[in-house]
Amino acid sequence: MSDGCIRLTSRARPLYARKNYRLAQEILEPYVTSTSFINDPKISKIKALDLLSAIYEKQGFLDKAKKSASNMIRLDSSNILGYLRLGKVLQLSNANSKNTKSLDQAIKVYKRGLQKMTAISTDHRKFIQLQISRCERTAAAIVSNGINQSSRQDFVQKLPLDVLIMIFGQLSMKELVKCLQVNKLWNTFLLGVPGFWTLIRFEALKAPILSSKDVLRYCSMSLYPTTLKTIDLDLSNVLLNEPVKTLELLAKNPKLVPRIRSLKLNNRAPLSINRQPLLKYLRKLSSDELRFDALRELSIISDTVDVDLVWCLSRLKSLEKLELVSSSHHKKTSVDGIQKESIVCGNLSELKIWGQSGNTIVSASLLNDVLQIDSLACVDVHRVAGNLWPTFAPVLKNSNLKRFGFTSEGVNFKCLAMPFPLFYGELDSLTLNDVICSNSIPLVTSNGDFWQPRPNDKKLTQLKYIELKWSRFDELSLVEILKRWECEKNLETLVIHATIFKTTSSFPTPEDEDFQCFPRLETLQLTNMRSSLSNGMVDWIVSAFPRLRKLNLDGTPISGSKLVGLLRSPSINAIKCKDVTEIAPDTIEMIKRLPGKTVYFN
Repeated sequence: MSDGCIRLTSRARPLYARKNYRLAQEILEPYVTSTSFINDPKISKIKALDLLSAIYEKQGFLDKAKKSASNMIRLDSSNILGYLRLGKVLQLSNANSKNTKSLDQAIKVYKRGLQKMTAISTDHRKFIQLQISRCERTAAAIVSNGINQSSRQDFVQKLPLDVLIMIFGQLSMKELVKCLQVNKLWNTFLLGVPGFWTLIRFEALKAPILSSKDVLRYCSMSLYPTTLKTIDLDLSNVLLNEPVKTLELLAKNPKLVPRIRSLKLNNRAPLSINRQPLLKYLRKLSSDELRFDALRELSIISDTVDVDLVWCLSRLKSLEKLELVSSSHHKKTSVDGIQKESIVCGNLSELKIWGQSGNTIVSASLLNDVLQIDSLACVDVHRVAGNLWPTFAPVLKNSNLKRFGFTSEGVNFKCLAMPFPLFYGELDSLTLNDVICSNSIPLVTSNGDFWQPRPNDKKLTQLKYIELKWSRFDELSLVEILKRWECEKNLETLVIHATIFKTTSSFPTPEDEDFQCFPRLETLQLTNMRSSLSNGMVDWIVSAFPRLRKLNLDGTPISGSKLVGLLRSPSINAIKCKDVTEIAPDTIEMIKRLPGKTVYFN
């Protein structure tokens, strides 16, 4: 079975996403018309023809696009992708011509696709019933709006609801706003069909710059039907000139606020525009009359450094995921503590605080109270100022914690000095950046007690990912750290960057009793290390990581002989190394010819 179709499709798809349609066509078109295309799996051929038809559409070659879409149906008449693609091409043909013949053909194609769904979709009858009831509601709306019923039917009247959802679901938020203004019939459909809005997420991924007028109209009361139970509003990838107006508009709709399930906002703005804290207006909205009772996820990227954990934890009872990102380099915000009894979000499972160059100061008492929330499974605190390590004692005791990440203020500030972390629990991901670990520093809890591990505590046997960057472990070597955490059973990825360990000349061998073997580790990164790799470390890597596939040594000095030693490992198939010394040209040519090995040199 040939895999050329899959390979070429994967090459052409990124080009299509970058709007390089001509090059994507040159890659995919010759193979689709070749004899090798016949031997590929049916589903791969359909996906390739679908992509090629889309490429033709973007270039205006509608006849070729129609031919490719027809071939999709010819290959597999039960696959609905072919009918959707052909119907879309016919709609475009109708838009470019004055007659409605192509539109009638598109409607017939969509109906044929629906008929083919009877054998594969158990919801076919439900779709038909929804279509009938929708047409009745639409007809009533047309009469009430004074539109002549004898006028020509629009495709939103003829097509089944599931097909319409597929069509409109591919549009961005900005395009949906434009659809509301096409005519009253479209406006009635988009605002009056409950099934449509419950299946479409409000995203603006295709509109990186959105005018405030579009957002205001989109978020206005008339856009949201009263039957909508939950709303996911995602504006994280949109640059809003006046983002606060969006929140102010929400306050005018008391029926809308309690139904917002996910809220993602971006308050980054050009320097010429006044920055306003979004959380200030969220607090205003979440009064006694207007509360975000359904809010499960809150994400704010802000220039104003308004990291108000106190309000979030005391007012948002149903919050499960909280992400507060600061992108400012200028202001500093101090976040104070909160009474433990004021923390009401008992469902909080994921907490992310991302500062910027030490501009965000989170108090020790606040983090101490927050980290005692038993439901927390993921904690990431990065680029925050202050001596916070004593507050992490509750994290050590949190048995539900799965991911823990911490980054100190940054390379331009003092690294955080802390005792060697004695993590116990079910962690599967651990990140420690910009820290100085020392056994001479006692581990003290927030109550002033010395932390003592309990006999029944489990060590990090479930750990799958370790990341140590810009840190110092002067009293322990890398081997000793891994031995303390006892993570050899499940560890899959080990990332070490610009980190200093205790210098050692001896590494364990398979004959030693304390030798650790990491049977699942496939990715190892040792980049920007101060010292070069020794022969002992090379032998340890080859023997301790029998399934290692990818090795990144960029910025770490390594000689040509040691590089050849690493290539002895039968599992390693890719090595990146920019600083190779003492290597002959013949050796480089020999390495390039090794079967199944890829080495990226300087």
